[in-house]
Amino acid sequence: MTKVYGKIFFGVDTKDVSPETAIKAMNTPILMIHGKKDSQIPVNESFILHNANKKSELWIVENADHGETYALNKEEYEKEVLEFFGRHLS
Repeated sequence: MTKVYGKIFFGVDTKDVSPETAIKAMNTPILMIHGKKDSQIPVNESFILHNANKKSELWIVENADHGETYALNKEEYEKEVLEFFGRHLS
């Protein structure tokens, strides 16, 4: 479905998209949050992106599946995000 939605809504063929290439070109700080037990996107994908951009920060949430990082860790999630903004926004 991702391929279909990408084509319909964005006019993009997912074969032509490379998150690793895109993140290498970014010069702004990036916070990535990934559930260690993600059943849809392997956690290793976040490590690849993190290694491609040394300005990125990566927080792995131990017991979270896809989309569960906030629900399982609301206080810590908010703390991490606010601290990230505090470090990088003036």
